[in-house]
Amino acid sequence: MENFIFQEKGHRYTLDGKPMTGVTTILGVLAKPALIPWASKMGVEAVEQSGEVVDDVLTVKDWSKAKLEAIKAHARKKEDAGSKGTDVHALVESYIKLMIADQGGKATEMNEPIDPMLKKFVDWAVSNNVRFLASEKRVYSKEWFVAGTFDFSFEKDGKRFIGDLKTMKRMWDRVPHAQTAAYRKMSVEM
Repeated sequence: MENFIFQEKGHRYTLDGKPMTGVTTILGVLAKPALIPWASKMGVEAVEQSGEVVDDVLTVKDWSKAKLEAIKAHARKKEDAGSKGTDVHALVESYIKLMIADQGGKATEMNEPIDPMLKKFVDWAVSNNVRFLASEKRVYSKEWFVAGTFDFSFEKDGKRFIGDLKTMKRMWDRVPHAQTAAYRKMSVEM
């Protein structure tokens, strides 16, 4: 029997004492073509905010400060979104664990007021008659020597699915599809 261990400190997976590569680390090499125009847009908006428009002409008093703000704008926006995503992730994780513990996994409405992002998730789960099976499940592939943790698994219409929560307005990236496919492969192998 293999000894599969996850160490929270350093977010490391090991199998029989040997470090494994994480799925998200591997997928990090995939190009994200939508990020370049998005980062440029953040920079332009930062410059516009540091100036004043008069007769369709942008006047910036402190150009060196405006340039610095433009350079950092995408990173700041990404960090803010990451913090929000982490908060929503924790709320969804708590909800799923509550449904598994109290409702046999069946998604149900929450009685008390809840975060709007969590509400969207709960509404999706209830309207799709979802039954949650697991939350924060660690999986690995001995064949690929990779590991990861998927956010949840669920059953819908008699079929089982793996979900990984993303807090984006629209799906612009193919990475989440590859990520959940890898989790599925690892789950089947285990």
